[in-house]
Amino acid sequence: MRFRFLPALLLAAVLLTLGCASLLSRPDRSDPEALLLLERVAGHNRRLETFKGLGDISLATAATGPAAFRLAWMCSIPDRMRFELMAFSGNPFLSLATDGDRAYWLPHAENSTFHTFRQKHLNLKKLIGIPITTDEILLLLAGRVPIRPHDAVELVTGEAGRRELRLKNGWRGEVQRIRFSAKEALLPDEIIMFTDFGRQVSYRIVLEEIQPVNGFAVPHRMIFTADTGDTASLKIRRYWTNVTIDDAIFVLTDKAAAEK
Repeated sequence: MRFRFLPALLLAAVLLTLGCASLLSRPDRSDPEALLLLERVAGHNRRLETFKGLGDISLATAATGPAAFRLAWMCSIPDRMRFELMAFSGNPFLSLATDGDRAYWLPHAENSTFHTFRQKHLNLKKLIGIPITTDEILLLLAGRVPIRPHDAVELVTGEAGRRELRLKNGWRGEVQRIRFSAKEALLPDEIIMFTDFGRQVSYRIVLEEIQPVNGFAVPHRMIFTADTGDTASLKIRRYWTNVTIDDAIFVLTDKAAAEK
């Protein structure tokens, strides 16, 4: 009796194998124009290696309500950054850093806890309500576009006749859209990130007022909107390019523990 189902099991195994093989060997569906445009986007501001800046960040989240801070940053591409979040009075609120190996989280409120993690980047959802990571923020501050892993890209005409790159990654489906307001635009004006299975928007980024800085082009304002409705807006006030940065700046220590 147990051998009655053997042919059916063999057939199922063959079909499953063929199905997996078709997924693994899926031909590249990217058209040449889309690849050229994506390559141009990915190569933007490549000569910018280190930078620092000052700006204002406004938050509106369901968890904390509206809030506003000053933000200072020092960054070294590809994965080292230091963020200082301050009240408008100048009092420090939070220090956040990554050194390419570890991430550091140091709140400055009384009785707060210092955290360090062995990872290159952090998800900032708990801090700003947007599920964006520190490495994606670094690229955006550098006037570059974070590009998710993909195996195909197509160029289509989207909303209001805007050109739109759509990135797809195998069985996950669509992972990202990159929209342009004008054909000659140096940077896109909107980036849409999808959830893991491409079924809904995870968050959107709107880039406003692209400004020239020492031969580079960076956004003057960035607006982030999560699928939950939480929003964050960053306005860049000052920006310095290819500055000298001591690597020690990207490592935070527990000051409370050091004082004991």
